[in-house]
Amino acid sequence: MSFEEKGAWLYLGAAVVTYVGYVVALLVRAGGGVLDEAPWVSTMLWAIGASVVLSVVGQVVLGVARPAEAHQKDVRDEEINRRGEFVGGMTLGVAMVVPFALTLLEQPHVRVANAMYLAFTLAAVVGSAAKLVAYRRGFR
Repeated sequence: MSFEEKGAWLYLGAAVVTYVGYVVALLVRAGGGVLDEAPWVSTMLWAIGASVVLSVVGQVVLGVARPAEAHQKDVRDEEINRRGEFVGGMTLGVAMVVPFALTLLEQPHVRVANAMYLAFTLAAVVGSAAKLVAYRRGFR
């Protein structure tokens, strides 16, 4: 498994774990009440921060554990990264229609922010999955 593929797995894991953690924390903080009234801002900021930290620290750990692999990118890695980022970006563009529509409908900020966070997480998951499929099956 190449260094870049390991990085894709790491990014996928960080995105999923932190989003699931955010949803669980939000449900706990709501205490069975209405989710719109739960204290969500600090919970979301902590989740986003944790996702960034997990990704960065994970990449550093991977680089320290295998320094020889850290800078070995070939043309295939670059093409897979380019296509994966394209798929993730397209997913983000389509998914951001939902928070945009919620804003136009003058929905509460909590709904707009949660839709945006879900869109970013979905883009990370789909983009990483596209990279991993390309690593395993090649381009088709």
